[in-house]
Amino acid sequence: MSSERRIDQAGLLAEHRPDLEHGTAKNISPAGQESKQPASNRNGTKNVERRMKRFLTALSNLPEPGTGCHPAQLGVANLGKKAGLDKTETFKHIRSAIRPGSRLVPDEEIWQAVDKAYDEHAPVRQRSLKRQLPVVHKLKKKEFAQATLQAIIAKGGGSISCADLVKTSPIPINGREFDIILLLKTLYSPNNLVFIGRRGDPGIIGNTIRTAAEWIAFFQNEYQRLAKFSEALCWTREQYFSDSFPHIMANPLSGLLGKTQNGKNTFRGDACVKDFRFAVGEFDNLPVEAQLAFWKGLGLPLCALIHSAGKSIHAWVRADDVNDAACWERVIENGLFSILTGLGCDPACKNESRLSRLPGIYRPEKNQWQRLLWLCPEGGVL
Repeated sequence: MSSERRIDQAGLLAEHRPDLEHGTAKNISPAGQESKQPASNRNGTKNVERRMKRFLTALSNLPEPGTGCHPAQLGVANLGKKAGLDKTETFKHIRSAIRPGSRLVPDEEIWQAVDKAYDEHAPVRQRSLKRQLPVVHKLKKKEFAQATLQAIIAKGGGSISCADLVKTSPIPINGREFDIILLLKTLYSPNNLVFIGRRGDPGIIGNTIRTAAEWIAFFQNEYQRLAKFSEALCWTREQYFSDSFPHIMANPLSGLLGKTQNGKNTFRGDACVKDFRFAVGEFDNLPVEAQLAFWKGLGLPLCALIHSAGKSIHAWVRADDVNDAACWERVIENGLFSILTGLGCDPACKNESRLSRLPGIYRPEKNQWQRLLWLCPEGGVL
């Protein structure tokens, strides 16, 4: 600390308590004559001195900016409050004690520490602080994320076509079996409860929620029935499926009533998930071919890749060692998705009851089919 900014302990004590001279406490009587203080007052004076010395010591030991100065300011401000200084005095002393370091410390940062020390409910002074925050760091963070994303895509080959990926699927996707039935047979046990329907449909046991075996039988019967439609009415078959079954919930359900975040009863919410098997990830801002290269380059175990018939690929990532909601939050929401969302993945995908596009369904507004591109029950790397 430079000499002109060094804290003069004796001077600060005398400035704050002019009645203290060489450690002797004096009291002024109403008549203007000095008298010695009672023992209790002398003890109180010594306490003030001790608190002031602690404050001064903390000021002298305040770390340089960039080495822990920010968190240390609150502790110093607390000592200033205990020493009897007002907010402005504490601020001035902290301001003068901060030495040059690897970053500039704005006044608003110090005021935040002082306000919090003196009043936990005091309004935080953030208006100017927002202008002074190192925006360049945010830009660097975005640039780093973009560079990481491009590196992962490059590791995955830069670009993969849907047709090429289908050829490498561990479970053959050759059109001999409808995508819906193939997905249900491969990834679910016959008694697993699965939701299939529209995004806004309620979970109804026996209707939108059925066992995998019941869904397989249902779709087999529907395909046989609709196959009797004449070629001229082919659009009716496509429209029927797209209207009724555009989505599937990747994780099986318990069949028990749970609560939504709004407190409503439901059979298909996060609280109703029984088996935490799949995390669904998707991008909306990358070409499809680049998305496929990303999932290959990332090297995570994938159980399914589904083309949404729009601008995204839905990747079903195997959720390893996730047995309950608390573990899901720790491993998937706060772990996996803290990384994926930083790279541009849709953050809304992170909950356990996330819906995915059901493959084998025609999407009229896109004039395309939702397609199954990759299927691996044990989870594999592309």
